[in-house]
Amino acid sequence: MKNFLKKAYTLAEVIIVMLIIAVVVSVSIKVTKAKLDNITSYTYYTAYNTVRAVSAEMLKDFNPEEEDYGITEPQSVALRIKNFFASNFTASPAFGTSVMVIPCPVGCYRDESGVCQCKLPVGPVVPVDPDPVGPVVPVDPDPVGPVDPSGSCPAVTPCGKECNASTGFVLRDISGFSRTCSDAGKQWSEAKCDCIPTPQTVSRNGEGFCRLFVNYTNTARLEEDDECKGDAISTNETDFADKDPDMILRNGMILYNVSQDPERISLLAGNSKGVTFTDSSGRVIDVDEWGYTLYIDIDGTRGGDSKLWEDVYPFYVTLSGTVIPAYDMDNAETAGGDSKLHLQTSVHDEFIDNNGRHTQWITKSKTFKESACTMGYVKATTPYCSGVAGNAQCALDNHDCRLKTVMPIKFFGY
Repeated sequence: MKNFLKKAYTLAEVIIVMLIIAVVVSVSIKVTKAKLDNITSYTYYTAYNTVRAVSAEMLKDFNPEEEDYGITEPQSVALRIKNFFASNFTASPAFGTSVMVIPCPVGCYRDESGVCQCKLPVGPVVPVDPDPVGPVVPVDPDPVGPVDPSGSCPAVTPCGKECNASTGFVLRDISGFSRTCSDAGKQWSEAKCDCIPTPQTVSRNGEGFCRLFVNYTNTARLEEDDECKGDAISTNETDFADKDPDMILRNGMILYNVSQDPERISLLAGNSKGVTFTDSSGRVIDVDEWGYTLYIDIDGTRGGDSKLWEDVYPFYVTLSGTVIPAYDMDNAETAGGDSKLHLQTSVHDEFIDNNGRHTQWITKSKTFKESACTMGYVKATTPYCSGVAGNAQCALDNHDCRLKTVMPIKFFGY
């Protein structure tokens, strides 16, 4: 009996063993979580920088004459055709068809009702009676158009009009005025009443954007004919397991919705910096409020559930080429652009004053949202920046605030 008891464990010994096991399990869980978090940080950082690098290449190689950039027939041509028909044709009230209008005599103009208006005679009236039964018609041998009795022109002369003494101080179309821009790198601006440089953008249509994206990256696993033919992704989609992608990169990441045409991004309303263009349908497009919403499965072919905010993350790419990580609006600071786990950023300010050149960190190791909205990379007035105030210092002319991404340390292999 005495020897048997010597081989048994005391209660204290059992408790010590259990405590050791608990510590080992706890440490293992923490190490595993740290490893997974590091993988997420690194792959998300890679996805963000891949999209940013591609957008930068598109801007650098911008060519308005290249089909993939989606710059269709300039609106100036469409306006010219429209103005031609508006000034030279009118609808017949009887048949609803278009007929040619005889031009007004020199010095006369056509009013809003389409009737030629000419100045009353200033010289002696010459009675003409070509038809004895009709009224005597006075003829002005030198019609020069109506004269504004005020002797002055409007404060603002509309584009394409002229007003001076030769027009009798009345607005008149400029003869031969054209809204056509002969240079393919320019577009017509009604506000400037002149041809201005075409804004440098990424591709303006989804198919071209996707083709350029494929050209600037290494893709794999999809047949060439299947690339850029993926499913359109709705804004409320959460499960991507059964969705056809537009491309798969060689690092395994899967990209969705790349080939869909750009749209106005609601969270970037108010992000305008004043750069616009008019598309072929006549819409005025602001390059900092319109863009693409890409969805990237950062686990990709390595596995994962292909669920939104778990391993699939959206990124906004504005037409100006700015890449902005979206974030989970329903769960603050958990995923995407407002999560330190996914992407950390800092803002560095360089400025010059009377005391010389200085540098200063405005933010350090903050979320993308906090840094980008603080420095004005994304305007603080947008819904995207809700809860973040802009930094007045970064808005000053002598300050150069720059957004810097913090690269995570890759200390675990996978």
